[in-house]
Amino acid sequence: MDVHVEFTSAGGDQIRGMFRRFYPCASNDTVTRFVEGLQAALDGREVSMAALQHFFILNRTNSAAVAAGRFEEVIDEMRFRDEEKKQQDQDSEVKRQRGYVEESEEEGEEE
Repeated sequence: MDVHVEFTSAGGDQIRGMFRRFYPCASNDTVTRFVEGLQAALDGREVSMAALQHFFILNRTNSAAVAAGRFEEVIDEMRFRDEEKKQQDQDSEVKRQRGYVEESEEEGEEE
């Protein structure tokens, strides 16, 4: 049986909930500072739950107050991932143009 699970981007309540899971004793002000700061820094972009979890795991030894002040790290990681993906796409295109990609590999990418 195939199971399809859609992972949507995190909304304010989900960001708040994730912060609470990692910092259950955080004050409401601290949680709000993180959520509002992150949403402002995102400037309309979406953030995945995976990106948030990655941030919290990296900051697991920090206090809630310290983590709340580091919301920009989520944005930095998203930029890094975007650049990494862009570079991979460029590398793949160069390989394709030079004939390094076998037909079976190209077919697998289309599926």
